[in-house]
Amino acid sequence: MVLLTFNMWGQCMFALLVTGIGWTYLSWRTWQLYLVKSTNVVPYLFLSLEIMLYTSSVLWFVDMLWTRDYRRRPAILPVENHAEWPTMDIFIPCCKEPTELVKDTVMAALWQDYPADKFMVYVCDDGGDDALREWVENEQAVNGTNVRYIRRVKTPGVPHHAKAGNINHAMTVTTGEFVGILDADMLVRPEYLRRMLAQFSSPRVSFVQCPQAYYNVPDGDPLGQVCAFFYDVVMPHRDTRNSAPSVGTGVVFRRKALEEVGGMSTGTLTEDFDTSIKLMGRGWHTVYINDKLQYGLVPTDLRSALRQRERWAIGTLEILWKRNPLTAKGLSFHQRVMFFSCGLSYIIPVGIVIFAVLPVLTLFWQFPIMPVMAGNTQTLVFLLVPYLFCTRLIIYVMYWNVPDAMTARNRDFQLFLWMAPYLCVALGKFLMSGIKATSFKVTNAAPKKGKKRWCEFGELGSDLAKCSFHIGYCVLGLAALIYRGAHWNPTSCVDNFQFASQVLYVLLNVQSIAAPIVYVLSPDKGPADRRERLDYSKFGVPIVDPVKVAPKPGKWVWLLEVVPVVWGAFYLILFIGFASGYSFGCDLYFAGSLPEISSDDWSKATKLA
Repeated sequence: MVLLTFNMWGQCMFALLVTGIGWTYLSWRTWQLYLVKSTNVVPYLFLSLEIMLYTSSVLWFVDMLWTRDYRRRPAILPVENHAEWPTMDIFIPCCKEPTELVKDTVMAALWQDYPADKFMVYVCDDGGDDALREWVENEQAVNGTNVRYIRRVKTPGVPHHAKAGNINHAMTVTTGEFVGILDADMLVRPEYLRRMLAQFSSPRVSFVQCPQAYYNVPDGDPLGQVCAFFYDVVMPHRDTRNSAPSVGTGVVFRRKALEEVGGMSTGTLTEDFDTSIKLMGRGWHTVYINDKLQYGLVPTDLRSALRQRERWAIGTLEILWKRNPLTAKGLSFHQRVMFFSCGLSYIIPVGIVIFAVLPVLTLFWQFPIMPVMAGNTQTLVFLLVPYLFCTRLIIYVMYWNVPDAMTARNRDFQLFLWMAPYLCVALGKFLMSGIKATSFKVTNAAPKKGKKRWCEFGELGSDLAKCSFHIGYCVLGLAALIYRGAHWNPTSCVDNFQFASQVLYVLLNVQSIAAPIVYVLSPDKGPADRRERLDYSKFGVPIVDPVKVAPKPGKWVWLLEVVPVVWGAFYLILFIGFASGYSFGCDLYFAGSLPEISSDDWSKATKLA
């Protein structure tokens, strides 16, 4: 595992192995489908989806597995050189967040292990909060703290570019050598500045990014909001190739670099990502340190969580369309692959939805999805099972050193499936953006007072309405199994194996797609008051205890491993049986395919009515 996780050549060899097995399997499948010459569109559609997901996996391998040894980073700015420490401005852009929430963020930002005369905290208020303004001015005048209030004037009819415009305006009235950006709910640790600024030893480093961590995640992380794999595996890998992008908060920019590209990018919903591609295109370097130096809030209601991810999706698609990383000037090969694969990941959900729904429909109509010529069923199993096994194995390998790996691995797999319908909607909104411009909406992670939004069921009904596809899929899947079970012939060896594989496939998808439904109906959505997980000093400074705020593993998360393990064991038994010459007492065929027949018979059997 160590070889595959940290050694570049071990990673490359494993990626090549999986890629080669997948290429062999798909090439053979394409050839078989050509020989069969089906008049049914379903087999062609299913093969196209397999190829699309394989292509996405190859890009992911290049992005993730082709890496260098991890960079050694300076620990912290040395105290003996404190006179040479640079000046720093911390921007806290806010817009109608709860005042008490912003106050906590300001207090944590002020409580830095850094000379007070070398950094300043600026509250960049786009929401016109007079109470917040009064508090900041009082802190400045009465207590002498190094905090200032900025409120820009918005001219009607002139685009103000939301958060990006707010930051760019703040840059025009400040002078620090470095600029830090914190979301309104992000609490930084006292060593934040010294740890981040220590990474600017090279004059070509444009920004330093640290991971986002959270202090209100429900136990078991039911919506996959911790993003442990992204911050603990993906970002460190990208850092070795100078490809780690900014994630919007907790980032520290070199002012000179940011001014060189005209400030934060505007005209996109993900200004952090777009600014990153501009800086990399100018030859600037980036740094990522995997230290949890900031803690914020995740949205606790489903609608806010979906709105946040929808914004990420549309913003990334905008960059893919406007910047085209494959042809953008100045980017390295790995940077091109990284930005392109990020954009592609928001197109793939279309295929994921079809890939999940199509086999379920075959339970009603019985049209095959993986046809083979007579005598080739065993070859199909010999090629497919190693491919599935290796793709599953690589998930375990990549999550090997992730904290609470079982929870992270299973929640991310669930997220991959249950978010797909919502991301399809986001893709549709992006495609329609030429007709109707997409507006920026602040993702307010603070809890909201419940109110009736849908029929008489209020917030619960509204959230369940958001899960319409997921409820429909679960009902359809279970109905399909009942229907298929009613036509199951237990005396037929062939039908037994086909039915077993279909049951496992549907259950594997249902347990993932049902995740948002379970969350909406669950009473546990994190602490009722965010301050329950915080400690406060005698000066009113919020203190985050990493152990206290870490979500506990879910009690039932282990159940998510059962179906994949049984599913894998089922096909492994088939593989071993065929390899040893055992036929299981019948002429087996793979789930979803017809018994092996000639191309002429196949053509007749697969015509749509």
